Amino acid sequence: MLRVEPAKAGDDVNDEVVRPYPLKRLKHVVSLRRSRVDGIGRSGPYVGLENIESRTGKLLPGAPTTDADARQPPPVGAAPLSNTFERDDVLFGKLRPYLAKVWVAEFSGRCSTELLVMEPAEIDPGFLRYVCLWPEFVDAVDASTFGSKMPRADWNFIGNVAVPVPERSRQRAVCEYLDRETARLDSLVAETSRLLDLLSEKRSALIASMIAGYPTQRLKYVVSLRRSRIDRGEDDSLYVGLENIEPRTGKFINNLLASNSPLTNTFERDDVLFGKLRPYLAKAWVAEFRGRCSSELLVMEPVKIYPGFLRYVCLWSEFVDAVDASTFGSKMPRADWDFIGNVAIPVPERSEQRAVCKYLDRETEMLDSLMAETSSLLELLSEKRAALIAAVVTGKKTVGDVA
Repeated sequence: MLRVEPAKAGDDVNDEVVRPYPLKRLKHVVSLRRSRVDGIGRSGPYVGLENIESRTGKLLPGAPTTDADARQPPPVGAAPLSNTFERDDVLFGKLRPYLAKVWVAEFSGRCSTELLVMEPAEIDPGFLRYVCLWPEFVDAVDASTFGSKMPRADWNFIGNVAVPVPERSRQRAVCEYLDRETARLDSLVAETSRLLDLLSEKRSALIASMIAGYPTQRLKYVVSLRRSRIDRGEDDSLYVGLENIEPRTGKFINNLLASNSPLTNTFERDDVLFGKLRPYLAKAWVAEFRGRCSSELLVMEPVKIYPGFLRYVCLWSEFVDAVDASTFGSKMPRADWDFIGNVAIPVPERSEQRAVCKYLDRETEMLDSLMAETSSLLELLSEKRAALIAAVVTGKKTVGDVA
């Protein structure tokens, strides 16, 4: 386990820590750049946490990169102050550090104060980027955070983390090797991600093609909204939260948790639950048992519609888009039953509804199986990337003996 101890005069690293490469405290190989400017000034392009991709060390497409960008109005909600950075500085996100947001600056500019700006002194910028992506470093920093809703790490801790620092020539060799190998893995990740997106789009298009075109009725005329609520201490039935429903598939995630809300909705078997909070996530589920659920889930009792067909209606992109467009609240966008209940939905004959459900159940199951396999491949590629960085950055495997 990575060790961090309070700084001692003349002490770079704890003697009990053993690594193939020598270790030094981060603060002894970088200088923390502390300069700040007014956020609305024209001091170069602005880079926020949202502009840096998690766990890759890359700037996302669309991020500002030129002086012309600096002349644009500052981002909505931008802080009045921002840090400044120079080319080859290394920026690391101290807010939610588990996201591993790190970037080697390719130009001068300014950035969010949630990004630490490190000026490399005795370490190569590219090598430092890989150190900041090293899972053991990220885990150590993340374990030090304070604040529950907005967990942040502090430089007083981060600066004392011991990091591997081989000789400069070795650092450059490591960077060249990892740049090449991670680029190869990233190409595979991009191709796999595209496949996953295509499968998801095909699933959505399939549902739309099967349920659109039938006579319509307003939703409130074919279901009854179940409005019963119960105190969480009055009932020991199973509780279902938004996190228990998989987005865009209508599937149940069997990881039941306790409710933190004083009041919860109740539902019966075959009710259809739909998430009114962030409805673009398309969280819809046909209840397989009776229980309690989050008040952020609407509970609809099907009256003139088959439960399974209603679930597909709630996953239908046209329905989801209409509901999502009606939301209010910027940070926690919610839809209201007064709007949702008036949405016109396709309602064919019962026998037709069952036939559609039977077909879609079979076809989406095949697509879901392919999507699960694709998602597993993405996870494996991500794990391989992280393991490769860990092995090479620490010197457990040198560039010459890594296959």
